[in-house]
Amino acid sequence: MTITAGTLRILSLDGEKSQSLALFFFGFLSLHVLVWTALPLIFTHSLPVDTVEGVIWGQGWQLSYIHPPLQAWIIGATDSLVGYQRWAIYLLSQLLIAVGFLAVWLLARLIVTPNGAFVSVLSLEGVVFFNFMTPNLFPDLIVVPFWTLATWSLYRALLYNRRLDWLLLGVWLAGAAYAKYVGAILALVMIGFILIEPQARRCLQKAGPYLTAAVCLFLLSPHLWWIFTHNLPTVHRFAESARRTDGIAERFAALGGFTISQLGLVALAALLVIALRDARHVTKSIVLAGTPTRFDRRFVAVFALAPIVVTWTLAALTGMWFRAHWSYAMWSFTGLFAVVFVVPSVSEGGLKRFLGAWVMTFGLVATAYAAANTLAPHLSGRPGAHLFARNAKESAFPAEDLAEVLTRSWHAKVGTPIAYVIGSKWIAGHVSFFSPDHPLVVRNGTAADSPWIDIEDVNRRGALVVWNPEADFKAYGTYPGWLSGSDPKQLFPTMEVQPNIVLPWRTAADLPPLSLAWGIIYPHEPH
Repeated sequence: MTITAGTLRILSLDGEKSQSLALFFFGFLSLHVLVWTALPLIFTHSLPVDTVEGVIWGQGWQLSYIHPPLQAWIIGATDSLVGYQRWAIYLLSQLLIAVGFLAVWLLARLIVTPNGAFVSVLSLEGVVFFNFMTPNLFPDLIVVPFWTLATWSLYRALLYNRRLDWLLLGVWLAGAAYAKYVGAILALVMIGFILIEPQARRCLQKAGPYLTAAVCLFLLSPHLWWIFTHNLPTVHRFAESARRTDGIAERFAALGGFTISQLGLVALAALLVIALRDARHVTKSIVLAGTPTRFDRRFVAVFALAPIVVTWTLAALTGMWFRAHWSYAMWSFTGLFAVVFVVPSVSEGGLKRFLGAWVMTFGLVATAYAAANTLAPHLSGRPGAHLFARNAKESAFPAEDLAEVLTRSWHAKVGTPIAYVIGSKWIAGHVSFFSPDHPLVVRNGTAADSPWIDIEDVNRRGALVVWNPEADFKAYGTYPGWLSGSDPKQLFPTMEVQPNIVLPWRTAADLPPLSLAWGIIYPHEPH
């Protein structure tokens, strides 16, 4: 019996009596974690650029950076526990997504049938955020488990009014904020729901909501103190990312782009739901929604739709360029919404189509990821290559080779472990990650971007300086190089420039070799 046929047989039974459905659910989680941990290990040779940033920040723990600190903390902790290992980074990403799926499952089990809960989670494989983008361990992904756990805890708190649920809600909301401030959208929606929904509003007469607020603010207070005493770096970063549009035409272009991107990101999920639909005359023998109450229906509708509606409204009112990935966690309850409002029951034929479409979707997205990273380097210099520039960079960049050559050369010249590496986020970060010495990164050559670095210690222990003669000298554009036309010899007068390192890209594509310049700032004291 195939997995699909076995799943169909289980779903066709009375879901309330079938313990096997839970086994299938955890089997799905295991499959997702295994496949999406393995794919980037096989088809890429470096870390995603956002993850590299987390690696650098994780070397110097602070209460915030230009982003809230949770990404840096968990990557730094992972690197400390298991060493700098790519598999650990990718596994951590998938475990966070798995926790998000589990929270959706737990909430759905309280509202719909076990069958419906299973379908609610499987449908999320049609959301690109939850598969193709998961190898990138960046703040938007880290929000997902906290977002879904918070929503689950709120439902339980409103239903049972237990102190533990209100307390956990405060913990999850604080965790979401420590990951990224988009968690404030969820808090805003929760407050609005409590104020407007009659049954939910009764909780204001009890201690629960105030316990949540107290716990959340208590946990966030160190971070809030830090950013207010350091000139609000996270707020300034948001202002840079969400720049204002210039004129009506650009405002419509920004809003239209955001809208189209969101529709594209959930298009496969919509197709999975369509696969469930039957003609009206077909007998629908498998119940998915069960009998959700009016409160349940309002809850699902609000938390599935309101966050993205609020975000879209803010984009429209402010006239800012909102980035597509800011809605990452907001689509977590797409499947549950579909079960409650679109396909409350289904025939065996519809369920069979859904499971077949799910298998095809899972395989299609995995294949697309492999193809994008394998073929992207071959598109260099051709029309449309810019669309896959990031895939080309991450799949073919010889990060491990570069770190190995630089480490060996440093040891031959200096005879000590590399203590510091100076350079761009992308290059220096990878050298730090893959070098067995794991030197601290002096990002862009200044302590301003790495405030935990003691420049006197850099001068005392020496540093390896590495730069890309093409990209790092660029003094214009959205992302100028860190040297911006400056002579590195003037920036580092004691540096001894070494012959360029020339390496082939990790691809079968016919690309000119990568040529990087580097130099040595010798230690002032022998070790």
